[in-house]
Amino acid sequence: MQTINLDPDKALIDFRQARRLAVIQAVDKLSKPLIVAWKDDRSHLAAPGIPGASKDRWRDYGSSHDGRLEINIGDEYHFIFSEADEYESPDLNVVTLTEQDGTHILCTRGACTEEERQLLGYFPGGGTGG
Repeated sequence: MQTINLDPDKALIDFRQARRLAVIQAVDKLSKPLIVAWKDDRSHLAAPGIPGASKDRWRDYGSSHDGRLEINIGDEYHFIFSEADEYESPDLNVVTLTEQDGTHILCTRGACTEEERQLLGYFPGGGTGG
């Protein structure tokens, strides 16, 4: 897996800004980047959430799920990308998130934040409403 380390102005970066920056970088390396795993060292959150797993389990998951590119934003934000083209369309595990500025981000459902999963209609523990 290729790794890119970026050192942005930390005063301007939060998780969403870091994720957007990682996606912009990933577009240069992958035809259709798909976030499969991430870790936020500021909040101590990682996705996908794997109960009882070690602190680096998110990276193991990303590597074993076709991770091709890891982008680290400083020492605080880490993202693993795969190619979305390798997923059959439509794939219910792949979602498109639209940021307020119109940026589209592809991620697996497990790599969405809890807030994003709730907006998509998923409940804690799995399942959809309806």
